[in-house]
Amino acid sequence: MARILKKIFNILENPLFIFACMILGILTGFFYKDLAVKFLPFANFYANLLQIAVIPIVGITTLTSLTKLITHGTSDAYISKIVAVFGSMIVITAVVAVFAGYVASPGKNMSSDPNIVKIVEDGGGNQVREISLDEPIEKVQTVSVLDFIVDTVPKNIFTALAHANMLQIIVFCILLGITSGFVSRKDKKDRIMGLEDYLPVFYKINEKILLFLPLGAFCLLATQLSNTSSTILSTILSLALVMLSVMITLTIICSIVLWRFSGKSYFETIKGISETLIMAFSTQSSITCIPRAVRNMTENLGFDQDTVSLTLPLSVPLCLFSTICFYAIGTIFVVNIFNESLGLSSYIFIVFATLLTSFAASGSKGLVYYSLMGGILAPLGLPLGGTIALFVAVDPLVDPFGTVFHMYAACCGSAICCHLKKKEGKKERASETKESPPPPSLPDKT
Repeated sequence: MARILKKIFNILENPLFIFACMILGILTGFFYKDLAVKFLPFANFYANLLQIAVIPIVGITTLTSLTKLITHGTSDAYISKIVAVFGSMIVITAVVAVFAGYVASPGKNMSSDPNIVKIVEDGGGNQVREISLDEPIEKVQTVSVLDFIVDTVPKNIFTALAHANMLQIIVFCILLGITSGFVSRKDKKDRIMGLEDYLPVFYKINEKILLFLPLGAFCLLATQLSNTSSTILSTILSLALVMLSVMITLTIICSIVLWRFSGKSYFETIKGISETLIMAFSTQSSITCIPRAVRNMTENLGFDQDTVSLTLPLSVPLCLFSTICFYAIGTIFVVNIFNESLGLSSYIFIVFATLLTSFAASGSKGLVYYSLMGGILAPLGLPLGGTIALFVAVDPLVDPFGTVFHMYAACCGSAICCHLKKKEGKKERASETKESPPPPSLPDKT
């Protein structure tokens, strides 16, 4: 019996089987619409399962990472440099992604497609309903940027938890993590050990739920795409192409930066980190790749052990480079479907909101991951609606390359931090040499 279950689980975890179930779900939604509607209860049930461990993982990861950063025995100036390096990198990533979305305009030609209108106006999976194509698309009430910022601060953390307000929860965890770090630095008490002990438990819960991802993906896609036509496929491919183009371009840039700071040849650098990249592509889990990445960076490429061990575990769960690309381009995709025109201030807002929302995406899976994009769209007066089904279909095409980009960017930032630490060490040694008194001169015997 145990062998049979093991074989079944191995099949369920096979990426090809997952992809086949997604294709089957898409085909069922297209060609067997009446049958697809019957899978709606199962889709909602699995979507609820995916959300069970999301909030604990998001909260614990953010809290413990920031507490470690503050309590680490490095100087405040060095910590500021680490924050500046990775902060600059995520801002650049967001700006590039938004600019690429503006230039490529994914979904621009689909705004007049009635099938796209149907899936956009669908409420996102809670119910399947008939929609009149003669009625204009109803937009949600516009919220100002200032109101959006104010709304990210929770009045009561328990209220935020009860309503699963991810942005408010992540802001609370950031404040708690920073404060806990400064307090722990003074009294030398470890306040995160107990929390970290529960993190593997929540990951295990999430892992077991994801065993049934093929079945969940089939039900979800079948029900979400039951009102679509074959024209949706071209939309999915065009959106995936824009995302992949940005991620691959930024990955190449990161590889060049890593090569410049490694002191080795370009191909030696790629070979040195190849184990991490292969693992990232196959597992699609950046957290899983951290130990291998630390080993490759230190043993194969010769970077500082202490710096790499500090920056990689902190940057991987907090600086979600691929998620930033996904949210930024996805937001512009929805804007184009609604045929909206945005000004410069709106694009700047998308950059800011994408960065903030990416922090909330740490540890989230399934519909939660995609639904966070609604927090970016709401201030623009646009609903996420049924486009979540399109993002569910796009993600498997993008995720392997996105994980590779995520790990390459994290390693690139870690390499820059190593270079800054090495440069600062040289300056300190030079200043010590200047301050030390010259050796006494010997008397002239002549």
